[in-house]
Amino acid sequence: MIYRPSMSAWITCPQLQPGEHTLFRALANTFSGGWRALGGWVTVTDRRLLFSPHRVDALTGGRPISIDRTAIRRVTVNRPGLHAARQHGPAGLVRRHVEVQHGDGSSFFLVTRPGELLQVLQEPIPR
Repeated sequence: MIYRPSMSAWITCPQLQPGEHTLFRALANTFSGGWRALGGWVTVTDRRLLFSPHRVDALTGGRPISIDRTAIRRVTVNRPGLHAARQHGPAGLVRRHVEVQHGDGSSFFLVTRPGELLQVLQEPIPR
């Protein structure tokens, strides 16, 4: 299934490469420098995992994230609790988060549908 994203006044759509197709998209938070939460869209394509911060976070130093899917080593959905809160702030107390381990370390995403993000990232990369 190919998802066709719409533009948002608050969040820019990521620039896709020629022939790249969106497989999943959801509102998400990620973290910069420990506790700083960045809001935006997480997008999975047939080639990359992308995070696009909303315009306010982008204006205050929030950066987009682009992870090549071939660099992803492991994806897990972590339970909420004190451990998660220590790493990511209060949202970690009540919400499950998706941890993506890749060549540059780990990235964490709070999404409304963590199971779907996990499933899409665990599927074989389309050729």
